[in-house]
Amino acid sequence: MSDTNDRKWMPAAWTDEVVPTLHASPGNFLRNTNGKWQLVDDSEEWPPIDLVDGQEVAFTWCEFLGSDTVVVRSADDWSMEIGEFYVPEDASLAVWIEWEPDTVTDSVESLVKDHVNDFGSLPHEMEVNACAWAHEHVVFVFANGTLTQKVLAS
Repeated sequence: MSDTNDRKWMPAAWTDEVVPTLHASPGNFLRNTNGKWQLVDDSEEWPPIDLVDGQEVAFTWCEFLGSDTVVVRSADDWSMEIGEFYVPEDASLAVWIEWEPDTVTDSVESLVKDHVNDFGSLPHEMEVNACAWAHEHVVFVFANGTLTQKVLAS
């Protein structure tokens, strides 16, 4: 079973192929500069998000699932050294060839089929990385310098 403490967070507004530095808590993005609260990306690649008390901010999380060696013999014949990645029920799988983020897809099978012609001779061994991405955004409310997860009425 997945440990939610392994989840890394980022503001949903910054979701893209390249993501900001992920943090263990949404509150780790908070900065107060001259009395003005913002969500700030450590890498400075993403523009700060200004905050006011009562503002709702959507976050998303991901959880790194590890890596594995995949041996590709053909588009339909491949195996993983360790086995399948465990994906929490509230998330989707994302896999990619190590060091090649443009190869991201939703399954090892798709990854193999999409790239088998790029490998040259077969069999081919490759390292793949995997993470789980949240299905739904999680809303937090900013107030008094903190972010608190919004409780949805049932």
